[in-house]
This record gives sequence, C-alpha cells and structure tokens, in this order.
Amino acid sequence: MLISLKLTGLLAMRANIKPGEVLQFQLPEGARLVDLFAACDEKVGGRMPANLWNRTTRSFHESIMIMVDGQQVKDPHTPLREGSSVIALLPMAGG
Repeated sequence: MLISLKLTGLLAMRANIKPGEVLQFQLPEGARLVDLFAACDEKVGGRMPANLWNRTTRSFHESIMIMVDGQQVKDPHTPLREGSSVIALLPMAGG
C-alpha cells in the first residue's frame, strides 16, 4: 500500500529532507506507523532525528505530534491504510 509522509521544519532539515517534501513509501498490508518510520529511517540513511524517532525502542519522542489522516495519534503501532497521509510536527511555542 502507498503511504505518504511529510516531516516539517527542523525534523525535515535534520533528516536532510526539504521541508514540506512529501515522501512516498510502498508498505505491505497491515503496516503500522513504526513500519513507516523504520522505512523512512532506512531511506534517509539512518538520519532520522533522535528528537523524532528512537530506532532502538521504535518509538516517537514525547514532544512530537504525529498526524495520520488528519487525526493526532500517539501510538507507534497505529495501523495505516492504503493512501494514508502522515505528518510529523515539532510543536513550537510562541508568544
């Protein structure tokens, strides 16, 4: 199944991806978020930012906001479906 992933801002820059660039991944049926981020880490040569993805524990950093098809998710085992759109955001504080 085809899944799209967009890393924003500093997350994209640290992974050496153009901010706003949408990456496409072909994943097997039953794939979950952990599978997507593992595939992305492999695609970018192990440069997934540590403040986003811990490849040892296969988990997201607690400060990262992950959106799947417009819904915020926290569980890295969230299932994906054909055409899912995933966005990883590093929330910023402002004032």
